[in-house]
Amino acid sequence: MLLEMHIIQNFAPANLNRDDSGMPKDCEFGGYRRARISSQCLKSNIRKSEAFAARVEAGVRTRRSVAIASEILQNDFERKENEAEVLAKATAKAVTKKIDEKDNKTQYLYYTDKAELKGIITLLMGNIIEIQESVETAANPDTKTKALKDALAKIDTVADKALKEYLKTNAHKINSIDIALFGRMLADQPTMKIDAACQVAHAISTNKVSMDFDYFTAVDDLNPDEETGAGMIGNIGFNSSCFYRYASLDVNKLMSNISDKKELAVEGILGFIEGTIQAIPTGKQNTFAANNPPAYVLITASEKGMPVSLANAFEKPVMPKSGLSLSEQSTNTLLEYFDQMKTVYDLQFDKELEFGFKSDSNGKFNVSGSYKNLISSLEEYLNQNL
Repeated sequence: MLLEMHIIQNFAPANLNRDDSGMPKDCEFGGYRRARISSQCLKSNIRKSEAFAARVEAGVRTRRSVAIASEILQNDFERKENEAEVLAKATAKAVTKKIDEKDNKTQYLYYTDKAELKGIITLLMGNIIEIQESVETAANPDTKTKALKDALAKIDTVADKALKEYLKTNAHKINSIDIALFGRMLADQPTMKIDAACQVAHAISTNKVSMDFDYFTAVDDLNPDEETGAGMIGNIGFNSSCFYRYASLDVNKLMSNISDKKELAVEGILGFIEGTIQAIPTGKQNTFAANNPPAYVLITASEKGMPVSLANAFEKPVMPKSGLSLSEQSTNTLLEYFDQMKTVYDLQFDKELEFGFKSDSNGKFNVSGSYKNLISSLEEYLNQNL
């Protein structure tokens, strides 16, 4: 099963996603400069959205997995804090190969969840009798260097064995739905790689972008009356654009990543869909407050066929016209191109769901469907077809 999302979303003046110079990100498309929101930014906001969190327990991308593992060891295995830290470092090191001894951080971000860490730790603790003496030695601050080195080496060996044992039945599998959706790559542990079940495109403006600058000043509240001038001056780049957003979700791949857990898959898919609809980048929002939800959302579901982005509907940018908004023109252009693609490539969908605003038979822009009904219909479809 393939799910695809097509979204038209117009934003008021904003700087939602900045480049290294602080300007709104942009790109060239169809020979014209366009505003852009990166897929990384969109995925981050989906993962952190209230809608996603309400459906599933998300994983965490961090260099601080030692702290998480230590918490598990103390709470679930009743280990003393100093011994828990020793075992936690061995667990994280088994995966990432290297730990910074100064701050107990892994050498790179480890995208994981508590269930995975607990699974590895459980196998490690199954051999605790074998290494208990070494753990006590390593946890003792007065241990001499050579004894400490020998103790840690023994613990690391058992931790490596625990990881290998865990991966015999869990290679390329994960419980965290966001990792199953967005994937992960661990250079030192190729069997822990998770191929992403979803693809999220960079959002691009349907219109040609024009960059603007907000010159601002800040007044020193304690300036004496005889002293004039600003306490600070500066400028912020911004633009206002109507965006086309696209995402696709390979449901079969998602199911494979989470060992075919249907209920988790349904909740994860709905969380992803709702999170995608509600996700608004946070860049400079305290300055611009561009909290503008989508004007139109189209979701398609098919049992077979290829994923198709409709970005080329806007290869020729939408231009302002009297009496028609960018959202209206963009939605009409999108749906016209969608109909053409269905004819040319014989695209067939088992389900087409929409909500938002689009032109009716008289060409008037009216409400079509509702957000609540779309989610309900999609949930029913998934429960019947997964």
